[in-house]
Amino acid sequence: MTFLFSPRALIFSASCLFVAATQAAVAPAPAPTPQQVEFFEAKIRPVLIDTCGECHTDDEEGDLRTDSRAALLKGGETGPAIVPGDPEKSLLIHVIRRDEGFPRMPKRKSKLPAATIEAFVEWIKQGAPWPDEGNHR
Repeated sequence: MTFLFSPRALIFSASCLFVAATQAAVAPAPAPTPQQVEFFEAKIRPVLIDTCGECHTDDEEGDLRTDSRAALLKGGETGPAIVPGDPEKSLLIHVIRRDEGFPRMPKRKSKLPAATIEAFVEWIKQGAPWPDEGNHR
């Protein structure tokens, strides 16, 4: 039987792919555009501070902080809160929509307005840019 690649070449190739995937996963996020900064500061940060921040900063309810992009990426007891670029895989979107089978957030307040939820969806689609953490993940 003739192989196109030796087992050693296959192991090397797989190792290279793993290293490339790992480096891509930790690559710094691109700096946000001025429009993304404006969008974040007007529509996202105020909600994270005024609504989410009541429980998810100093108290770290559910072991989740919402005061930095890194904290949202790390997530809490149930995993990452956001998946940049993919709102449907982002727990944050499910909980603020109050989707069936997910916790309902904010817990002690009314459901967020539809426009606010859509702003969070758009923010995550943009890659969840965070102005003062533009080069961190």
